[in-house]
Amino acid sequence: MRQSTDMKPTWQPRCVVAAIASAMAVGGALASSSANAADCFSLKKLALPDTTVLEAEVRPAGVNSITGTYSTVDGTELGHFTGDIPAAVCRVRVAIKPTPVSNIISEYWLPVSNWNGRFDVTGNGGTAGSLGLNNMAAPVGLGFATATSDTGHQSKDSSFALVTYKGVPEQVEDFAHRAYHVTTEVGKEIVQAFYGKNANYSYFSGCSTGGAEALSEAQRYPDDFDGIIAGAPASGYTLMWPGEVFPSWVSSTYTNPRALITKLPALHAAVLSACDAVDDIINDPRQCTFDPATIQCPAGTDSTACLTADQVTAVKKIYAGFKDPTTGAQVWPPYMPGSEDQWAGHITQNNNPPVNYFRYFVFNNPMWYYTDPTFNMESAETMATIYANDARWARLLDSTDPNLTKFHQHGKIIMYHGWKDHNIAPLHTLNYYESIVPRSNLTERNSYARLYMIAGMQHCGGGPGTDTVNGQNLGVGLLSVMQKWVERGEAPNQIVAAHLTNGVPDLTRPLCPYPQAAVWTGKGSSTDAGNYICK
Repeated sequence: MRQSTDMKPTWQPRCVVAAIASAMAVGGALASSSANAADCFSLKKLALPDTTVLEAEVRPAGVNSITGTYSTVDGTELGHFTGDIPAAVCRVRVAIKPTPVSNIISEYWLPVSNWNGRFDVTGNGGTAGSLGLNNMAAPVGLGFATATSDTGHQSKDSSFALVTYKGVPEQVEDFAHRAYHVTTEVGKEIVQAFYGKNANYSYFSGCSTGGAEALSEAQRYPDDFDGIIAGAPASGYTLMWPGEVFPSWVSSTYTNPRALITKLPALHAAVLSACDAVDDIINDPRQCTFDPATIQCPAGTDSTACLTADQVTAVKKIYAGFKDPTTGAQVWPPYMPGSEDQWAGHITQNNNPPVNYFRYFVFNNPMWYYTDPTFNMESAETMATIYANDARWARLLDSTDPNLTKFHQHGKIIMYHGWKDHNIAPLHTLNYYESIVPRSNLTERNSYARLYMIAGMQHCGGGPGTDTVNGQNLGVGLLSVMQKWVERGEAPNQIVAAHLTNGVPDLTRPLCPYPQAAVWTGKGSSTDAGNYICK
């Protein structure tokens, strides 16, 4: 079977040549083109390598409640779903164990009728640890057979980094790349067994961690998917997580972080004014120059409308991003002007992936905190620790290989990122896109990979900018765009997106393939996509 690219994970994908034969041996119903409850129940007997079918049942259209998994740390339920499933589905849950310490839980929803012949795998968020059940209903409503995975651990912290088998951090490999690959392999076999035929096309869509999973698939397993949608990809964990701790460390070192949080609305308003925002949207924050000293409080005064001298220092450092204190090199890009109203979660943070990276991957100390006086992100000693762990973990965790040559031979990829993102630095995605190969010129790159930088959009969605396509969030809405590109050769030169308030569009703008951007003609309403051009 397929093997990974030169990222060289320690494990190689398993062979599933016998899977279809095993499925057919279960009974004629599994090979029938007429899917029904009996066909679904029979999937409980499906024999696949390293895989146990835990549940196989039909769920009716309408409101459903589905129990998630349970935490191996504290026993709490993870990933519960309560909501509307648009069509009756055959729901299948499996446990996949490619190594003795692996426990990859994956779930599949297969429309009982009106299947569109396609398979869509949806990504996860954070460090996963639970099934993304809430991501499955919308693709099912469009006729897709859909899958999700918890990436191989059942917890919300990063203690899985400590689990090894014969000295190999197998659960890290599961989280970083292996889980979604085997989820995809098993899913294709379940699709074939249930419908009696293979999916005509396979797609992956994810944002944040899901965006990293998307890029990992394109880089490590280029034959898994025909089309990949990668939103705000968290693809450089080993430098990204330190880069996301940096604003917290700066704030706690140079000022009172809680006091700084009270100043963020005034800071944000000043930036919008200085950067000529239209409808509170900065079209390209790279063109905005703003000096926080312009709103520094007069000597001897302080209020929420201005910044003290120490707060000005902290804000300048946050705008500069995480840099090597010795060389001045940019270790991780900064957040962009216009995102200040979203900074609170990175001014102070605790039990989240960036902090847990240091706790479990770097220091093996669950009590570690960035206020530790020995931790100085402007010291050569701390940088040496960060670089050493980057060298140790990047091969497993990161998905920044620019060589997409193998995927380019047959697949298409859409990347998108909001300029107002307060979690994943937008410039990280832009820099990666500019690095990918084939890259003789932008025209060649655009033939299989396109990037859309979205003005005013926050992390994966939200904010004053546009964040829906065809009435759906971008991950789902872009599926139809991707289908036209993959299946009909209709490249997305521009995509009309909308901002919704109470489900009603109140702003539309075109999404333009980078390096183009949407520019208002100056005529007509600035809220109407028809009054913009891509240039």
